[in-house]
Amino acid sequence: MSTRPILRMSAAVALLGLVSACSLGGGGESGSGDSGKKGSGPTYRQAMDAMYPDALAATKAAVPGIEVEELPGGNTECGGADVLDGKDASKLRASAAIRIPLETSDTRTSRELVNAVADQLAKRQWRKDPSERTTPPGHEDGALLQMKKSGVRGLIEITAFPTPEESGEKGETWQTLLTNVITDCLRNPEWKG
Repeated sequence: MSTRPILRMSAAVALLGLVSACSLGGGGESGSGDSGKKGSGPTYRQAMDAMYPDALAATKAAVPGIEVEELPGGNTECGGADVLDGKDASKLRASAAIRIPLETSDTRTSRELVNAVADQLAKRQWRKDPSERTTPPGHEDGALLQMKKSGVRGLIEITAFPTPEESGEKGETWQTLLTNVITDCLRNPEWKG
């Protein structure tokens, strides 16, 4: 596999954050319907533990023989509002991503790559989630698909987009495949507030 500049990896990580923010929008607090009792409901970690293994296995199966990059995305505070309408850490939304920069010899389109991961997830009882966006922000020639699973508090978002080869003289294009795992806004068991 050819070495890609670090700049490309940073751009992919930035895209992860942008795609996640656009996908979840302002009303993505589906975890706020818990009973309201302190310490009740699932935690953000439990949701991530329920989703990430499926996402990793499906991505590896869709692109066998290629080493994946596992990118921890971190947590976002989404708990109760303060006086400035900020959020506290009583609830968190966790995210992580699996990234694969494919070789130019893989001639699948962005949509074909996204569908390959989606097909693998479907074998694990994940279903396509109708969403407003079908292309990733800033990559209108790419493809995006969200998937959900009954009883799981979050979603898996599959994104693929072509990237021009900057090094070399061929001017080839290679695909980047990202599988993002994003939990709902869920209880943070470490919160002491």
